[in-house]
Amino acid sequence: MEAAATGNNGGPFSFYTEADGQPTITAPDPMTPQAAHEYINWEDLVHDSVMDSLDVNIEAGDQTGCKQGHGAKVIK
Repeated sequence: MEAAATGNNGGPFSFYTEADGQPTITAPDPMTPQAAHEYINWEDLVHDSVMDSLDVNIEAGDQTGCKQGHGAKVIK
């Protein structure tokens, strides 16, 4: 979270806020090119294992969630 608070040239990224001392990450809907760029910069600063894993899966074209959704039983 420190990288989100200070990694944007010493200041917070636009998606980072604090309320009562609690950090909050909020993505715009729809995602803007500027926000996407900031998330990529944040990921480059953090090198978090979960974020790195997601990055590898996305680059590899991982369809896990899609495959799981197609195989799910539909309840009506």
